[in-house]
Amino acid sequence: MNPNSLFWPDVIDFIGLTSIGLYIFLCMIFVSGFAVLHLTFPNGLPFFIGEACLLLGFILLIVKLIITRGWRLWHCLWAAYAVWILWATWCGTRNGTFLAFRHAALFYYAFFALLGYSFYNRRIFLSPLVYWPLLIMLILSLSVKLTAPYYYFSSVVLAMVLIFRLHSKGLRWILAASLVLWYFQFMFGGSRSHLAGSLAAVVFISTFLIFAIFNWKLRYRLIIFTGVLIFIGLGVKYFSDPNSVKSLTMPAELLQHYYKNKSFVDARKGSYVMPSFPVKLYDDNVDDRRVRSGSFSFLQNAASSGAVQVCHTIDANARVVQSSHPANANAGVVQSGHSTKTIPCVDQAGHSAKAGPMKMRNAPRELGNVYGNIMFRWYIWEDMWDDLVQTHSLWGVGFGKPQRSRSLEILNWGQSEWSRDGWIAPHNSYFHMIYRAGIIGVLIIIGMAMTFIHLLKFFMARHSVTGIFLLSILVYWMVMANFLVILELPYNAVLFWVLFGMTVAYTRSAENHERH
Repeated sequence: MNPNSLFWPDVIDFIGLTSIGLYIFLCMIFVSGFAVLHLTFPNGLPFFIGEACLLLGFILLIVKLIITRGWRLWHCLWAAYAVWILWATWCGTRNGTFLAFRHAALFYYAFFALLGYSFYNRRIFLSPLVYWPLLIMLILSLSVKLTAPYYYFSSVVLAMVLIFRLHSKGLRWILAASLVLWYFQFMFGGSRSHLAGSLAAVVFISTFLIFAIFNWKLRYRLIIFTGVLIFIGLGVKYFSDPNSVKSLTMPAELLQHYYKNKSFVDARKGSYVMPSFPVKLYDDNVDDRRVRSGSFSFLQNAASSGAVQVCHTIDANARVVQSSHPANANAGVVQSGHSTKTIPCVDQAGHSAKAGPMKMRNAPRELGNVYGNIMFRWYIWEDMWDDLVQTHSLWGVGFGKPQRSRSLEILNWGQSEWSRDGWIAPHNSYFHMIYRAGIIGVLIIIGMAMTFIHLLKFFMARHSVTGIFLLSILVYWMVMANFLVILELPYNAVLFWVLFGMTVAYTRSAENHERH
């Protein structure tokens, strides 16, 4: 191929990767404080910086396709997907709010996978002018803890992928070992969602490196894998919050609390009338504090920002008759007839009031609050399922419906969130896709799973350590998306989708490299 014909496509790839990479890096540092920067149209609709980055990417992609004549049939599928999003968003705005645009983002952030795939360029990443600044930036940002904790794992793995390309074997292992030891202090701390994502990713790496990539004798593989599991078990035992672990290992006690509260809710659902609240498009304060701290020290951050976390006493008619702060009480009391029952405090983001500091072992969370955190999600998901059943539609409830949970409102959990915004976050990105888009959401999830399996088979067949490490980042975020608001928010979703698309492009690049 004529080198001159590569100049402008390479320039476009460089601009595209740099602009998206800079956006991701600033989001990793400032979280929603950066992501909420926006212009406002005359009708009041905000145009966020993430959407501006997406628009710039689209323009660059179109120019590149024109220059290279690289249009393919599968681009038409993306075009059809875009038309569906526009149509669903338009239908959702008929209720007079902009909320449909927020829910559309859950689906159009996937276009960053297309951009990541289209702008991935092996020559750029192998260039010393890109390789060394990127590696140094990742290592320095980790050493000074510049980014929010939820991004540590992704940064560590990306740094290790770059480190493995160093010529000095000794330097490779020294830097890699240093990163592993550095991440150890964060791996077992934080929320259960972070712990689940970290453990799943580490087990994923260990399993496929030991049994599918490295050509060791079976007994050595079993010994090493057993050692990894013992290491993880000891880490969870001595460094994780004991009550968080207990809540996952004692389901009988958790279910007992769940059914007690559920019976209270079921007795009042038929007569409960949802109050009307104005619907807001977004609120950056809560998510910014939670993600920035990685839930490692949420209480300290919340207290310093003046956040209010309230426990409530509710009478038999589900009315708030008394409120108190967690400093004065750890639970609200629900009166049912002549009996009372305890309800763990929940903050305005729907999480238990005592999140605890990073060193969980020294300050474990209240077990009742930990149970409340889990039940909070269960009740939301139950009410989402009820909405789907009542809708009788294969296409979901649509983009414009404000998602409310009768169960939470009867229990008065997360009151300051749904009364402030007029909706509640589902805390499960996959179920949210199905809730909003029905069968299309199911197809998107199936497509993600099939693509991931294809990538895994590809890397296993070629014994690619780099490929397994890249997939581990996807595992980390995909696991957390079961319990947190991940694919709905730009400071999580853009990183995930760009890496997804670039990992697919990496396989294409590897195949081309093999041919030549």
